[in-house]
Amino acid sequence: MGEWSVWCVVKHYTHKAWDTYGGDWVTKTHERLEKLEKIVAENEDLTNRMAAIESQLSDYTGILAELQFVKGRATEMERELAAMRIEKDFYMKQVEQLET
Repeated sequence: MGEWSVWCVVKHYTHKAWDTYGGDWVTKTHERLEKLEKIVAENEDLTNRMAAIESQLSDYTGILAELQFVKGRATEMERELAAMRIEKDFYMKQVEQLET
């Protein structure tokens, strides 16, 4: 169908709808289109917010991994410190024995 034919069909059914439903049909259709536009805008907004949240989640996941590494290193350091205290106590007892 050529453009002219399509235009004629659209015009025919538009006039038929106008004759059948009157101006109310145009108003309601316009209102529906406005509602759909609002829904699309809200959907885009939600999509953008979701992307931002996913980005933050990715950042938090990275921070969590770093914190877990630091926690593991802190645990290792606590063990080393405990071993040093034991070693210190051992040498302090030896010093006490030598002094007596």
